[in-house]
Amino acid sequence: MSDKAVSEIIGEMLLLAIVVILAAVLSANVSNLMPSFEDIPYATFVGKDNGNFIITHEGGDPIPLSKLRIVIDNGSVMSCTFNNSSLYFQDVLVGRLMGNGNNYWEFGETLIIYKSVVGDSVMVTIAHEKLVLCKLYFG
Repeated sequence: MSDKAVSEIIGEMLLLAIVVILAAVLSANVSNLMPSFEDIPYATFVGKDNGNFIITHEGGDPIPLSKLRIVIDNGSVMSCTFNNSSLYFQDVLVGRLMGNGNNYWEFGETLIIYKSVVGDSVMVTIAHEKLVLCKLYFG
């Protein structure tokens, strides 16, 4: 039996193992550098002026109130946040979400913004943490 080609085969196998290990390490590092894609909700809204400003969730995904910002522009910008189903600008009650109280704005639920607090002519922007979902003009 001849042993002449054994060292070449072992060398090729070692080289192949090194290449596979380097490829695995490189792909693991590259995958960490890629941006992560977070689901951003999609929803449609409709607004009407009925003594107060009424905004209704017309369809799409339920939106957690903790990730939602309502910006009201009435000449000065009011960035409002939810505390349960109540909408506040600083310590002033601006509106209320009429829903089932589960801390999500879901299909069919309405947000009432009090005209007596914000004025007669406003632009309301509904925004998720990373995306503006809707802009409504009243007045």
